[in-house]
Amino acid sequence: MRGALGLSAVLSLVAAVGSSTIPFKRCDYSHKFGVEKVVISPDPPRAGELLQMTYTTNPRKPYFYTSGSIQQDVSLDGIILDSLKYDLCKVGHCPVLNEPQDWNISYTPPSAVSGKNLDFTTYFLNEVGVKMDCVSFGMTFSTFSEDFTRNATTPQH
Repeated sequence: MRGALGLSAVLSLVAAVGSSTIPFKRCDYSHKFGVEKVVISPDPPRAGELLQMTYTTNPRKPYFYTSGSIQQDVSLDGIILDSLKYDLCKVGHCPVLNEPQDWNISYTPPSAVSGKNLDFTTYFLNEVGVKMDCVSFGMTFSTFSEDFTRNATTPQH
């Protein structure tokens, strides 16, 4: 009985936080990884707390990658705060096939960005480091009690 109450509380917390698909823009690349969807969790995102991002891709044929990476630039007012790199084989699976697959990455925004808009530009690179796809979006982070907004943005080059 005690375990059931604990599980109920966890399920209520998950339902309250949740996740959602967010709008994004494609950058000036060939889109060979075929990004179809970006999901964030928690929704709403909060400054100082871990943000999970899942990118669903469906690479076009005949493109096939044995490995690769994701580079994510996080910027504020056009200034890059963080440039993160993730191994595709560690945040998803390799080889990259011509079928839908998910890539799971995370980022913890500084508490100081509460109320500010961060832009995320995410590049998918092939095994030799060539950028094959790019998407961007922006989010305004809040504290637990504040509302948030998000919007699709075009990266600053």
